[in-house]
Amino acid sequence: DMLDSMRMNPRPTRAEASDVANAIYDGTDAVMLSGETAVGKYPVESVECMARIALETETHLKECGISQGARFIRASRGMEDPITLAACTLAEEIEAAAIVTPTWSGHTASLIARFRPWTRIVSVAPTEAVLRRMALVWGVHSVPMTRLSWGGDRLEGAVRDAFRAGKVQLGEQLIIIAGHPIESGPKYPTIRVVRVGTDGRSDEA
Repeated sequence: DMLDSMRMNPRPTRAEASDVANAIYDGTDAVMLSGETAVGKYPVESVECMARIALETETHLKECGISQGARFIRASRGMEDPITLAACTLAEEIEAAAIVTPTWSGHTASLIARFRPWTRIVSVAPTEAVLRRMALVWGVHSVPMTRLSWGGDRLEGAVRDAFRAGKVQLGEQLIIIAGHPIESGPKYPTIRVVRVGTDGRSDEA
C-alpha cells in the first residue's frame, strides 16, 4: 500500500509521498492503491493525492527536459526499436500533437511508450481486451478501431477513429506509425506525418 497511512488519515506521510514520486521517476507504468480505497476512511482523497503526486512529478521531469525512456531500452536486433524511437524523435522535433498507432495487440503502442515521449500516444485497438490492457501502459490513450475492408488504409482509419473519439482535433499535426499499414497486407513498418482534416480525414502535412 503506497499511501498506507491514508487508511486512517486524510494526508500521507512524507515518506509515502516520496515513494510514489520515486516510482514515477523510475519509469513505472502504473501506481495503484489497495487498502486505502478498499477499506480506508479516505478513498477519494487517496486517489486524488496519488494522482496529484504523479502529475507534479511528471511535470517536473518535463520542465527539466528529461525523457525517461532511453535508459530503460535495450537495443534489439530488429527494426522495432529504431522505428519507434524515430517516431518519438520526429514527433518532438515537429511538435506533433500526438503519435497515433493502429495496433492489433497493443505491442506497437507499448514499444512507443517505452521511450516516454512527451507527445501523447493514441492507440487504436480492435478489441475490448486490448483496450483494457493499454489502460495500464504509461501515456497511452486507447480508442476502439473501426473494422476496415480488405486493402483499407489502417493509418487513415486510425486517424479517423482517434478524431471521432476526441483524442485528436481538427488541424493538429500527427505522427502515425504502424507495422501493417494496409489491412491484410504485408508487414512494412511505416511512419507518416499528417494533419487532421475534416471528418477526421488525414491530410498530408
